[in-house]
Amino acid sequence: MISPSAEQAFSSIFSRSVEEAVYHAKSPHQWEIKFLSNLENIKAKEFILLTMCSYGFRLFTTLHFTYNRKTIQYIASILNMDSEEMNRTKFYDCLGEYGNIFCGSLKRELGKSFPHLGMSTPDLLEERSFRYFENLKYEYELHSIATSEKNVSLFFGLYVCPYGDLDFNIPLSTENKSVSTGELELF
Repeated sequence: MISPSAEQAFSSIFSRSVEEAVYHAKSPHQWEIKFLSNLENIKAKEFILLTMCSYGFRLFTTLHFTYNRKTIQYIASILNMDSEEMNRTKFYDCLGEYGNIFCGSLKRELGKSFPHLGMSTPDLLEERSFRYFENLKYEYELHSIATSEKNVSLFFGLYVCPYGDLDFNIPLSTENKSVSTGELELF
């Protein structure tokens, strides 16, 4: 069972992590972020999945999107390239990095209370796989939509599966600190 204080901590961390993902250093765009009650009626075609595990819980994060002209143009602008030069590998790598920033921010904040956390690498799945998420038997979920001024929508999800009672608080500062999220290095 997840306590109300743990739910509040997850909600605060989730909000900050979504903001960090869409406002990372390379994104010059403005975003409107809203909480959603669920992701049932979204019109995304694919999603990035990352997982995180500790001794007390496992969680799943999702970033849903559609490979279309608007999203391609947005990603091309982030990568400082022409959308005609954009290929699927570069597109998915960039959105995988969004997923890494989102999940990494969650991990950094949760690490204040849970020192042993493992995080996966991003996996790309088709939206039809999402209907099997109910089999994960998660006890708590959060959802949001981030919409850019260019009308690009990214949908974020968090699903928490505790192994037992889960109760924690994370002190969040009210300061707006600039936090380095690191860079993805390809070797």
